[in-house]
Amino acid sequence: MIQHVNPANPRVRDVINLVRKLMGGSFVNADRLEICTLIYRTIRTQHFAYEYEPPTLVADRQAVRTADDIWNDNAATCLDLACLFASLLKGAGLSSVIVIVAGPNFSHALVGYKSPAAPRWPDRPGLGNLRASLITGELVLFESTGATEHDNVVAAELPQERREGNRSLEFAAAKAAAERLVRERSDIEVTHVLEVP
Repeated sequence: MIQHVNPANPRVRDVINLVRKLMGGSFVNADRLEICTLIYRTIRTQHFAYEYEPPTLVADRQAVRTADDIWNDNAATCLDLACLFASLLKGAGLSSVIVIVAGPNFSHALVGYKSPAAPRWPDRPGLGNLRASLITGELVLFESTGATEHDNVVAAELPQERREGNRSLEFAAAKAAAERLVRERSDIEVTHVLEVP
């Protein structure tokens, strides 16, 4: 997954530079949640469509679109978007995190960032580690697919949240949806956590 996180991609840099301007020209001493929110809102204005992953020739593997592919296709999966947002957050100086959870008949990618003051997780963090970090505010996760347009619920968002957001989610709803998925579902497990230092 790490090879799909590319803060140096020109499209990623363009978004980061736009957000930097919105932040007054610098990320130094800027509020991390504000940076994240502005990045999300900027991607949401692109009106990408959410779609399921295309088939690959290798079993249990998912093709991941680059930032250029997402713009060219005008569409993305949850993993495509998690890698894109991880690139953007990293490019803005945040410690981005990709979390993949699985449950009965589904697997889903979330993204966010970890506070610099957060304690280290074990090599294989589990649901308990993520839940504790969300409660203390040391971890912020959001539903990356909320930035895309889709007629139906994708993961843990509520149908009215998609309707109120005109087929996408406001950042607060995307954050709440990720927290619901991780904190309230008892039938999921963490399969992968990628911390981008």
